[in-house]
Amino acid sequence: MADERSHTVWERLEPVARNEDLQGTLRGELADPLWLLSRQRQFGEFAGEDAGSPVEVAVEYYHDHVDHVEVGSATDPYDPKTDPPVETLVEREPVAAEADDGREAPNHALRAEAGMNVLDRLRRAVDADSGPPLPEPDWFEAAYHLDRPDVADGPARRFADVFDGEDDPATPRGLDGHAVYGKLTEAAPGVADSGTTTDWLGVSDPVDVLFTDGAPDVAKSLFKGVAKGFAEWYAGLFDEPSETEDAWDPARMEYSAAVSAGTGTGRTTLEAREYEGGRLDWYDFESTNRSLVDEDGDSTDSGSENPHSLSELPTNTRFRGMPASRLWEMEDADVDLASMTAAGDDLSRLFMLEFALIAGDDWFSLPIEAPVGSVTRVSTLSVTDTFDKTTADIPATVNRSDAAEWDMFTFDLPNHDEPGLFLPPVLGTSQSGEVIEEVLYGRDEMANLVFGLESTVEGALGDPLDREEFRAPSLGIEELHTADDALSGQAAADDEAVVLANEGDDVLVVGTGGDADSHWELRVEDPDAANGTTTVDIPPLTIPAEGSVRVVSGTGVDTDEEVHLDRSAPLLGDGDVVSVYKPVPADEGSSSNGDSGPEMGLVAVEPVDPETLGDLRQYKLANEVADHWFPYLPVNDGLPQRLELGLLLDADALSGTLDMVPEPMGRILNPEASIYAEEVSRTGRRVTRSFQASAWLDGRSHVWSSREVGPGRGEVSSGLRFDFLEDEEA
Repeated sequence: MADERSHTVWERLEPVARNEDLQGTLRGELADPLWLLSRQRQFGEFAGEDAGSPVEVAVEYYHDHVDHVEVGSATDPYDPKTDPPVETLVEREPVAAEADDGREAPNHALRAEAGMNVLDRLRRAVDADSGPPLPEPDWFEAAYHLDRPDVADGPARRFADVFDGEDDPATPRGLDGHAVYGKLTEAAPGVADSGTTTDWLGVSDPVDVLFTDGAPDVAKSLFKGVAKGFAEWYAGLFDEPSETEDAWDPARMEYSAAVSAGTGTGRTTLEAREYEGGRLDWYDFESTNRSLVDEDGDSTDSGSENPHSLSELPTNTRFRGMPASRLWEMEDADVDLASMTAAGDDLSRLFMLEFALIAGDDWFSLPIEAPVGSVTRVSTLSVTDTFDKTTADIPATVNRSDAAEWDMFTFDLPNHDEPGLFLPPVLGTSQSGEVIEEVLYGRDEMANLVFGLESTVEGALGDPLDREEFRAPSLGIEELHTADDALSGQAAADDEAVVLANEGDDVLVVGTGGDADSHWELRVEDPDAANGTTTVDIPPLTIPAEGSVRVVSGTGVDTDEEVHLDRSAPLLGDGDVVSVYKPVPADEGSSSNGDSGPEMGLVAVEPVDPETLGDLRQYKLANEVADHWFPYLPVNDGLPQRLELGLLLDADALSGTLDMVPEPMGRILNPEASIYAEEVSRTGRRVTRSFQASAWLDGRSHVWSSREVGPGRGEVSSGLRFDFLEDEEA
């Protein structure tokens, strides 16, 4: 049998490197130079220009340093090496100090922390001197004990229960450090200034005011030694402005500030008039002829230091996605400019693509170091190319007077011939806390009003409090219990009761007597009788959040759940109407109807026998609007038109008194300030407040409270209606 296997044989040439010298390989020698010439022609390398590449650039420039900052009505010297960033100076507002509008700025958590700091410093001093007993809050007068917050949600109430010594008022458990700080600064105004000593002689002695007579003498003698350290610590917690350093414009809902650089006739002023918060940068400023500083001396001062000079080899400008300059170089695929598409009228994108793909390698750069907080001006510029040709007096920028020319990043400086590059002393990045206050401005076209919706405010512990969920304490009638028909006299009074309820999320304190703020009355009116109205003072009681208290007409032992009016006869009868009133003294002792006596504020009405209404529909003059909706009403004081916070005549306002009308709980809605109507468009505005933290050039940390303005959420609907029957609303 024949062998059918196939045998294939071939020869192969394999290069073998026997020389360790790689010079020939690196030269990339070609056997066909004509092919290389043809490729050069295809790539347009032979279409040269009569020009050379720059090999040396000589530049002369000036740095005008920022030395003054205007914030609010105050213009102060400024040094970016030691002072906070301009962003902090512009945005900061009172936090640990008292607010300018009279409302207490510090929250209760900060007050408690400051109080513990006072006690801790005093305890260490006392322990080092004589040992126990250690300082306690009851060593201080009652005015410096931590009180309960005016408005508190669940966490704040639990916080107050721990610190206010409610179980044993004689031994309070919390000290108000803010109140102590206020007394110290009142006695010695410079006590909070770091690097100084406080001379307690000749000032009112805070020790006798702060401490009780029962406080040990050792604590009084050592307190002045620790007061200085505490005051400096408390004053350094936050960056806060002085009374004249308020850059916020409530009418425009924006910040306004200015900086000044240079000296003499060459001084430059840059203003940021419409800064809305968030991040301050060069584009928020614009140059102006206004002068911030009145200087004496030589009026011929150019306003600049000696010029700086630089002569270096420029480098090609590089950017991501730039085409490679070498034929066989692999390009970076992170940015693929060739894949970008643009319509014929998309001029900005077409311009960018043409620059990047065609003219990108025609640009050279020579970096100049500019200090933070300066205006840099290039006075002279000359370029020497590869042909040893020097071109002098080159403008640093284009001719800005020519409408066909344009540039970026520079400012026209009124007192200089050349433009300037402004490097503001602002933050690159900062850490932002959660929003602790938010106000939405919107137009309600159906009600023909502008509303400010205070959706979030700072709570008693410094955390955000949602006003849509939190309800302010209010008094109402939950239930009526009439006496059994078989009973009479004292027995009937003991069987009769009115259940008062608090529908809010905070405790409601009801008092009587001389306390007008908590004085409430119970009224029983017989519509069939000419003088059938009986008024009874509601006894002192405390109604917990979303809780109720039973008010019995008769006698008995008062408890937290039940109080008694000590009457010997019942109050309620069939057909009577029971109302809860809060009497408020009217101006000059007369009521709104001209009669002498108090102004009566109707809060809640409940018929004793609801069945008497039958199927009758109840008339409503107005419906209710949520308490955190605040209307803005137009003010006739010329143009442009302004809006001011006004009184919303809804059901709550029409049935109550002025002191019962809801007021803003935060800082953004300022009852004393008006806003321009043009600032609230159909889109609306959103203003938030939060804390910022960052470090600066000197290594110090800065913490401040700031605001930020942005677009709103469109039109709003309050649902406000007037003059309707109740079932129609449903």
